[in-house]
Amino acid sequence: MGRRIDCYIDIASFYSYLAFLEIQRNRDLLSSHSVHVEFHPVLLGGINVGSGNKPPWTNPVKAAYLVFDAQRATARFPNLVI
Repeated sequence: MGRRIDCYIDIASFYSYLAFLEIQRNRDLLSSHSVHVEFHPVLLGGINVGSGNKPPWTNPVKAAYLVFDAQRATARFPNLVI
């Protein structure tokens, strides 16, 4: 029996884009294990408003961490053009 990954992607989200790239990079491996990836578009801003959550850049501590975290995340993609 096949397995499935539901991937919720916000086109404006940097981390969604990186997740999409990672899944694409590993699609042959996933396929060899009978894993089907289904993408679902979402609007993260709407989810944040509906849940009362605020974007991390509105908190100074989280905003400072975002710089480090973005650099760390993009290290997995040395040819990434932003």
